[in-house]
Amino acid sequence: MRTISQKLILFLSKNQKLKYFFNTSILLLVFYWIYKNVLIKKNKNKNNNHDDHVNQKIQNIQENQKTTTQNIQNKRNEDTTTTKNYFKLSNDIKIHVLSTPEECDLILNEFYQSLLLKMVDDKNSPPMIDGADGVIINQQQTTTELLLFPNCNEINNDGLDFIIGFDAEWGNPNSIFDDKIDDKTTKTHYNHKVALIQLSSKNETFLIQVSQMEKIPISLEQILTDPRLIKVGVAVSQDAATIFQTFSVVTKGYVDLVPIARLTNYEGNGLASLALNVMNVTLNKSNKIRCGHWENKKLSNDQIHYAAADAWVGREIFEIMFNTYKNSKTDPNDKKDLVYTLCRQFTGASFKSINKLKNRENNNNGNNNDNTNNKPIKENMLKKTVPDKRVLYDNCLMYSPDDVLLSSISKKKVEWYVSRQLADIIKEEPLSIKLKFQPHGEGHSGDQFYLASKENICVVCGSTHKILRHSMVPHCYRQYLPEEIKSHSSHDVILVCCDCHAILDKKNQIMKMIISQQYNVPIDNENKQFITDHTLLKITQIASIVKNNFYSTGNNNNISEDNLIKGNKKCKKNIPDEKLEEMKKIVMEYIGKEEINVEDLDEILKLNPKQKNENYIPHEKKVIDKVLAMGEKGIFEFIRSWRKNFVESVQPKFLPEHWSIDKVVCCDNGHRKPKDQRQKQIQNQE
Repeated sequence: MRTISQKLILFLSKNQKLKYFFNTSILLLVFYWIYKNVLIKKNKNKNNNHDDHVNQKIQNIQENQKTTTQNIQNKRNEDTTTTKNYFKLSNDIKIHVLSTPEECDLILNEFYQSLLLKMVDDKNSPPMIDGADGVIINQQQTTTELLLFPNCNEINNDGLDFIIGFDAEWGNPNSIFDDKIDDKTTKTHYNHKVALIQLSSKNETFLIQVSQMEKIPISLEQILTDPRLIKVGVAVSQDAATIFQTFSVVTKGYVDLVPIARLTNYEGNGLASLALNVMNVTLNKSNKIRCGHWENKKLSNDQIHYAAADAWVGREIFEIMFNTYKNSKTDPNDKKDLVYTLCRQFTGASFKSINKLKNRENNNNGNNNDNTNNKPIKENMLKKTVPDKRVLYDNCLMYSPDDVLLSSISKKKVEWYVSRQLADIIKEEPLSIKLKFQPHGEGHSGDQFYLASKENICVVCGSTHKILRHSMVPHCYRQYLPEEIKSHSSHDVILVCCDCHAILDKKNQIMKMIISQQYNVPIDNENKQFITDHTLLKITQIASIVKNNFYSTGNNNNISEDNLIKGNKKCKKNIPDEKLEEMKKIVMEYIGKEEINVEDLDEILKLNPKQKNENYIPHEKKVIDKVLAMGEKGIFEFIRSWRKNFVESVQPKFLPEHWSIDKVVCCDNGHRKPKDQRQKQIQNQE
């Protein structure tokens, strides 16, 4: 063996190439052995560990997916069935699901009439049915009283019987659902925005499926438009707006619970949070039910209980918060008509700051410290211009030579007659004068409203601070009425304080939209009132820039030192001289001169690019033209609608005696009365 090795070494030493090949082969064999026995085993172990990690991770993901799927399934099962943790209406509360107008009128009309009976103060006074509207009224009540919030007494549970839970559910306008008619399934498109309207009293809830009706039933419209019935809920203003957009029915007397909750120190911005904090109950707000198909012809049991609970709980929350508010009052006089006092300040309003609510509450309690920082700018400016104590009614009396009371006048008018020796003072208290001549007309003789004494207080809240005259028919409409209607007619001009005036301005904007729809006259855009000359507008802008930088052009030969305008240095830096020269040439071309001076620029700046459109007819004039075309009846109905809007909006408690919504609009400038009426007044005075 040794001999062979020696021979091999000797052979390789003689052949260098073969020796190199042999050594290389040995190295390759060594590397191959190392790779196979060391590296491969190591990588194999590493890959095995990695595969185990990946498998473990996949297994964990699969387990998590199973857990998530199980949780979702459990959640769905909880949503579809009312668990004991969710609030459920008592069996004593009756739920009415009304899907046809006939069924709705039958049930709701009975409910509405029962509420009207509770509005009668005198238990022995028999009610009377108004044939025109089918409404129960008291024979001694006037139309004005029928719109005012009734007195709270034991008959109506201190006014709580007039509190109605209110809510609405919306459907998808683009939804298509199956409708089975005579065993035939057809595809029906839903065209309404409001699908369901919920109303609730203490013991009953009404679910009206308006999606199945062409229009809102009469009984439902009566309840929604009656300002004496307070509809409470959360975000009710949005529901009311959607009902108006869908059915053109104006919901009146709605109150949001959130500002009342802040006033009574309860937390919550939604119905569910208020129910939890006020009633300590949990409402089922499952998305599957809440965002379900409310436009379906047949509602599921879960939908019925969900909708009924929302309306009933809203009313119950109000009653609890009202009792809290009532207990905070120590003066028995403050507890009179407390439901009205609480609701009036929040009707149709939305407040975001608890400080504003408490400030308003303090003002109602007699603290007249004005927190002007919390008031709108317009209201603050109005308060600054209106004196604190004003006497707008002097209640002076004027008699004719034959002792007929003609009218109630001001002290200024008394001084005018006496200073010209046209009348003599016949009484000091109240200050009365007697004319020395026979007037052409008989004034307001026989009209109890104009002859009665009037108080200098706000007719809404009774305040005596910063009162001013307010026209029920806004000036924008009133200015186009005939002069014989406006002159010597103060029936529709009443006294209000600045706060109530601001509220009325907002309410009038809503009424203006209703008038626009009623008379089919759209509200105009301000741009239509004026015609803009865009070329002149551009020239005036350029002239203004040139004037402020004129000295920088270097051409001041025609300008004296007194007429030089000290340029705006900031503008001078931003506008190059070359650009100013171009602007100057544009102005010179416009006026047709080779040179310009400051006077020329001033003349250009005096020009108004906006000119009044001579063909423009304001929205208000178009409305009044249509009203006048209807004759005296049209004028009366127009003015009456604004009177009704005033009463329904602010529920005034201090209206002058003999004021009436149905007061006839006098179109006779002389205000003459029949002779028999004059003789009757003389006999009464005797």
